[in-house]
Amino acid sequence: MPWRNMCAQWRSLTSLASCESRLSRIFRWRVAFQQTQSLVIRQSTVRARSGTSRRSDRQDSYSNGRRDVSKDKVASEKVLSFKQVQTLVSMRLDQMKSPHISTHVCKTTNIDTDQFTKFLAEYSVRVSEMSENQFLMQAPKLVDYMRDRPGLPHAAVIRELLLASPEIKENIRQIDRMLLSCFTNFISYKVSDTESETRRILTAARQAVSIQYPHEAYPRARAMKRKWILHVGPTNSGKTYNALQRLKEAESGFYAGPLRLLAREVFDRFQAEGIPCNLVTGEEVIKSSTSTGALARKYSSTVEMISLSRRVDVAVIDEIQMISDPHRGWAWTEALLGTQARELHLCGEERTVDYLRRLATSLGDEIVVNRYKRLSPLEVEGQSLNSNFLEIRKGDAVIAFSRYDIFELKKRIEKVTPYKCAVVYGTLPSEIRAEQARLFNSQNNSSGLDVLVASDAVGMGLNLSINRVIFSTLTKYNGANFVRLDHHQIKQIAGRAGRYRAANENLANPTDDRSRLGLVTTLVKSDLNYLGTCMVRESTPIFHAGIMPDNDSVTRFAKHFPVSTNFASILIRLYNLASASSLYSICSLSQQISAAGMMGNNPNLLIEEKVELITAPANERVSNMGTILQALAEAVAEGEPTSLIDIKCLELDLLTEIDLSNPETLRQLESYNNIFSLYIWLSFRFPVVFYDRSGAEDLRAYVQRLIGIVLETSRRGGVRRSSKFVQLESLQQLRDELEPNNSTTSVINNAVGNAMSTAAAT
Repeated sequence: MPWRNMCAQWRSLTSLASCESRLSRIFRWRVAFQQTQSLVIRQSTVRARSGTSRRSDRQDSYSNGRRDVSKDKVASEKVLSFKQVQTLVSMRLDQMKSPHISTHVCKTTNIDTDQFTKFLAEYSVRVSEMSENQFLMQAPKLVDYMRDRPGLPHAAVIRELLLASPEIKENIRQIDRMLLSCFTNFISYKVSDTESETRRILTAARQAVSIQYPHEAYPRARAMKRKWILHVGPTNSGKTYNALQRLKEAESGFYAGPLRLLAREVFDRFQAEGIPCNLVTGEEVIKSSTSTGALARKYSSTVEMISLSRRVDVAVIDEIQMISDPHRGWAWTEALLGTQARELHLCGEERTVDYLRRLATSLGDEIVVNRYKRLSPLEVEGQSLNSNFLEIRKGDAVIAFSRYDIFELKKRIEKVTPYKCAVVYGTLPSEIRAEQARLFNSQNNSSGLDVLVASDAVGMGLNLSINRVIFSTLTKYNGANFVRLDHHQIKQIAGRAGRYRAANENLANPTDDRSRLGLVTTLVKSDLNYLGTCMVRESTPIFHAGIMPDNDSVTRFAKHFPVSTNFASILIRLYNLASASSLYSICSLSQQISAAGMMGNNPNLLIEEKVELITAPANERVSNMGTILQALAEAVAEGEPTSLIDIKCLELDLLTEIDLSNPETLRQLESYNNIFSLYIWLSFRFPVVFYDRSGAEDLRAYVQRLIGIVLETSRRGGVRRSSKFVQLESLQQLRDELEPNNSTTSVINNAVGNAMSTAAAT
């Protein structure tokens, strides 16, 4: 870096005024020195090596004439002592701890903050331990000194600077520049000692996370002649339906969707039609057999769980536009590159076509595009509801973007209108979401619900019989700020209106309900214009597919660092070093980094175990999740068989005395559901350690039953009996379904006993 720029950076040092006052106390000679007009001191070289010193005559030039000051007593008052120079250097080195200076030095020398702190401490100790002979060794002129950048300060240069002019502040700046130069050079000396080793490690680490040709990782797929069949169109155009029809006809194949709900829906649909199909998700595996007793050759799974080692006839990959998602896009990219299928049916939006053409051409695969039009019309209403809840009709879906707003809207609608509401939002268990959707789709029955209040979770994963979508707001909190929804998100949610058919309707009749009209509007008038603009705006094409180093690459990368290195720091460095070709972009590792931070730095964990644990579905926003994940990681490190009851920080006793009348109960139950789901997920990866999968499934079922009770009893006109009696019925039914020797039976039995006691007392 040019010295001029470095000096400009260094001029911003703080507390120069305070330094001047401190210097005036240290150097008493300054008062006498400022009274002079000019002073020229010639001092012979200090011959430290020979142990001799010679004093030369010093001549001072004053405004009133020339005066001889050759006496040692006078000279000693004008020259800084070794101790004074050393004190000054130590004081100025303390200023280098400033965040501004440390950031500048780190960028200049390519080190991190921890290394800077370590080097500065070592440098300060080394300077303080220098002998007087070392400190007073002969130094060249200032210009040459700055150009040569020696690694240690010199007293002669500092003396020359301080005695050259009465401007103390400017002199201090020059000394600071000299010390910065010395310290920077010292760092280069330290780094150069291990430069070759560091360069070798860095090169190997870069190679481990370089993804220039990701398709080469799947040689078996490259050896096949594959055909891509794109099914593109708006929501409710029948594209996924047509792709699944081809899967039904094939001898083998799989469906891959973005959500466990979608995988479960396809599985249930195939099972209902007598088509043997297996279900594979991160938390659930159900195997089916054919009439001959053989394992079914069709699978329904989430995108992350598909097997790339299995050769099939047909593969259906849903919501292909998510290949550009900054967090999960890598799963769609891996599925697209590595699937061994003769036919790949890709369902998604029109904006993916151009990119997928380029990608298919680069891989040598054939591509065919089938375009679909919406089966039922979709219109934006000419006016909003103007915040009049009496305008809400049966079959409406009111969209909000926070859990609090959802329940406030539900409460208001049930108070003002005669309708009962179903709720759907992201943290609600998928089983409860499916049940709420079923009740809403059965709105014509006495047991059905009339209005849906939901978050953007309805955008995919649920088939809903919605007549009209009402946006209560068009802004959403993204974790940092409130931002407006983009047109892609608005279209995805609005497209749920006028659905071609609901999940409970027969798909064998593709001609009914084509004339259903879908309507979209807003709750407040100010949002209506923006909604209309977004609905007619053209979709932005995608240009990159998300990609991420696989587990083997992450493991190889991590092995280049000491075992004590924080794994979150390793992931941050991996993300900074990872590179990809122009067709791809590196996905965010924020979720993995968050999991690594919650997991802690357990030295007994193998790297392979850490790599597996950071992909766990651990949401840091869930209460107590960090402590739970750390306890689970310790169990993996120790190899100790662990059930949920063995986790001391998990207070299962609270479940036996749950208060369904408390507003926070629902949030607490959702947290338990997330924790139990995490245990089940880990039980598939570490089956020896987390052996009690059935117990966790029973506890999750128990919690989900309670969530259903809370939603039911909070509904106006719902169950009128005490929630304790309703809880008792539900728990007794669940207890009858449990395995007799299950480890969680005692927990639920205690809950039933407490409920019975409370009911008897009531």
